[in-house]
Amino acid sequence: MAIPAQYLQPAQTVGIVYWGRSGTILLHSLLDSHPDVLSCNAYFWLYSSQMDQFLASEHENCPEKLLSFICEAFPYLFEHWPTFFPEMFRGKNRDLRFGTDRIKFIDFFREYLSNFPHGSPFRGLPAGQTIHSFVLQAIHVAYAMAQGQPLNSKNPTIIWQTHFWQADYFRERFPNIRILSAVRHPLKSYDSWQMNVSVPPFWFYHSVRFQQMIEFVRVPPDLAGRCAAIRFEDLHNRTENAMRALACWLNIRWDNCMLESTFDGEQYWGVKGGGRCLIEPGAVAPVEALVTGTRRFDESKMELKHIGFVDRLRMKTFCEEAFRNWHYSNSMSDQYWLWLLRRCRTLLLLWPSRMDRASFIADVGLELQRTPKLGIIPKLKYTAKSLVDFAKKKLRFRSEMLEIKRVQADWCPIPAVYVPGIPIVSTCEDNFSNAMRQAA
Repeated sequence: MAIPAQYLQPAQTVGIVYWGRSGTILLHSLLDSHPDVLSCNAYFWLYSSQMDQFLASEHENCPEKLLSFICEAFPYLFEHWPTFFPEMFRGKNRDLRFGTDRIKFIDFFREYLSNFPHGSPFRGLPAGQTIHSFVLQAIHVAYAMAQGQPLNSKNPTIIWQTHFWQADYFRERFPNIRILSAVRHPLKSYDSWQMNVSVPPFWFYHSVRFQQMIEFVRVPPDLAGRCAAIRFEDLHNRTENAMRALACWLNIRWDNCMLESTFDGEQYWGVKGGGRCLIEPGAVAPVEALVTGTRRFDESKMELKHIGFVDRLRMKTFCEEAFRNWHYSNSMSDQYWLWLLRRCRTLLLLWPSRMDRASFIADVGLELQRTPKLGIIPKLKYTAKSLVDFAKKKLRFRSEMLEIKRVQADWCPIPAVYVPGIPIVSTCEDNFSNAMRQAA
């Protein structure tokens, strides 16, 4: 079938980035079935060092090599990821897996490329596109066609799980990208993200997760108008209001499908509480272990199970803009306490917190288990060496976090798309305030 002209021009691209465990998959699923949206399944992460290396090589006359590379490097476009995400299910009966038909995808991908000079994305790119953004769009259009999705939108919009926040990477490769994240009360988000730290090295995941959260609090001025956050609490407790405001920010029409959680057009189910549920590949998950869509909960209740006192103080001072910009309560909001905490940043970073101690013990314990025949003296020596290495990592961690805050000093805060009871002015649409009044 003929591909409409608007799908051949650069489409609006919206990258969803993670901010702790705060509902980014849910957010993606609420946008998945929208008639203006082009969306692959949530765990398709396209851009990687593999893709960069391939696009940097000489393939000007080889679109077939590009297609072969995509099929080999990203097989989860066509098949479920049973080893890593066995708990994801689709359909009313929870018996459908993820992905589209490989043969159809290949045929439609070739058809998309045939609309351009020499049938190659490496020549004659449309104005305003890079090779990276072109390939991303070609994949999403071909995926939609393989799924049988009508291409009738006047404003096609790619919704893509970018996973990590990488300002320079996005700016260079995706000129028209906009960045969106589901966010959550900072303490609860950080606490929840520590729940499933079961992959060594534990220190790496503990420290990187803290860093990722503070990085996506302020953004460079040239990206400020293209970044926004939507609160996890609003997605669940005020779904329609929040999604109407988001539709306006994205400049897409309102559709009631934005109240339904789907992937590949079918109802999406995930594990309750965001945990892991070990289910055999091909088996039907027990309904009592899964949940779909949004649910109301008491926002005043916040049980923190995994982070200690120092972890909380550190989060409150390093993410103070998140509390303020996204209108979360902070018991340290008094200016005197914030002033004091800012001057204790170095101590807060160097003082071993609960997560620091837990990660150190887990990493050392794992290594000692690998060498069970090791004597007492060698074990003590290894433990002492690990303490020295841990101290060095803490110093390096301190320097990196303070450098991030120094760089962010002149950056812009990321606004929330919707906050109940507070009028918000859109940076991109004049009718935003009207939509907000209609949503209220």
